[in-house]
Amino acid sequence: MSIGRSATPLISLDAVVVDTETTGLDPVRARIVDIALVPLEKGRLEQDRVTRFLVRPDISIPAASTQIHGIDAAMVADAPAFAAIWPGLLPQMDDTVIVGHSIAFDLAVIKRECDRAGFAWRAPPSLCTRMLAQIARPELRDVSLEQLGKWLGVEIAGRHTAQGDAIATARIFCALVPILRERGIRTLAEATRACENLTEPSLALRPAWTRAPKPEDTAGVRRDVQPYSTRVADIMSAPPIVIGPGETIAAALQAMTANRVSSLLVPPGAAPMQAHATGIVTERDLLRALSVHGASAFAMPLTGFMSCPLHVVSAD
Repeated sequence: MSIGRSATPLISLDAVVVDTETTGLDPVRARIVDIALVPLEKGRLEQDRVTRFLVRPDISIPAASTQIHGIDAAMVADAPAFAAIWPGLLPQMDDTVIVGHSIAFDLAVIKRECDRAGFAWRAPPSLCTRMLAQIARPELRDVSLEQLGKWLGVEIAGRHTAQGDAIATARIFCALVPILRERGIRTLAEATRACENLTEPSLALRPAWTRAPKPEDTAGVRRDVQPYSTRVADIMSAPPIVIGPGETIAAALQAMTANRVSSLLVPPGAAPMQAHATGIVTERDLLRALSVHGASAFAMPLTGFMSCPLHVVSAD
C-alpha cells in the first residue's frame, strides 16, 4: 500500500466492493458461480456502475449451495468460465482497495480461480466489514450482513446474490465510517492496523484461507478461527455413543467419561415427548441437573434433562 493511499480518509476512499457466490465454503475447492463488483468513489456508492457476472464453474453445484444462492447448473450452463471474465475484472480490481464482508474468503477463492486459469495474482489491500463492525462495536455478538443491516438501518435486497450482497456491503461500509471515526479510526492505514490487531492471535493461520490446513497450523489453536477451511467431519466423533432412555444421570456421566465424549444420543422412548424422536443429552445438561438437584440428580432419569428432537448438520 502506498504512503499516499494509506493516509486517505475512509470518508473519501476510492475502493471496489466485491462479493462472490460459490459452489461451497472450502476456498481450496470452491468455484465461483456469481461475482459482483461495486465501485466506491470518494466514499460514495456508485450503484449504477455495478459489474456482475454469472460464472460457469465446470464442476457440479451441490444442492445445499443452490438452496442458499439459488444458482443451479442450468442457470450457468451458458455462462462464461472464470478465465473468460477475469481479464475484464482485473482492471477494476488492480491497484485499488477491495472491500467485502469476510473478504478474505472471496479473495482466497478468486486467487484459486486465477491459479487454475494460469493468471498471475497479487493480493490487493483490503478491508473487511465484518472486522470493521467488531472494531466499531466490540460488544456485537452477531456481525452477519443481516444483523449489521438491522443495526445500521441498511436495507438488504437480493440476499445471497453477489450483486445484492455487494451493494449491501458497500452501504454498511459507508454507515460504519462515521462510527469508526468516533473511535479514532479515520484513515485507511488506521483501519488496516485495527483489523490486523483484531486478528493478531490467528495470524499464523492465515495460509488456511488459501489451502487445506496442516497440523502445525492448528496445534494449540482453536479451530473456530478457520470456519471456511474446516469441515464438521474433521472435528466430530463417530459413530455416536447411544444410551437408553431409561438410564440415569449417573449412567450417562459414566458413559461420557468412558468414551471421552461430551454428549450422548438417546433413542425414542416411551414418554410422549420422546416417543417418535431421538434426543441428545450433553455434559452441560448433566451439570445443570447436578447444580439444581445436587447428589439426588444421579438417580434421576436423563430423559428429564435431554433435548428433543435433534437438530443436525451435514458432515461436509
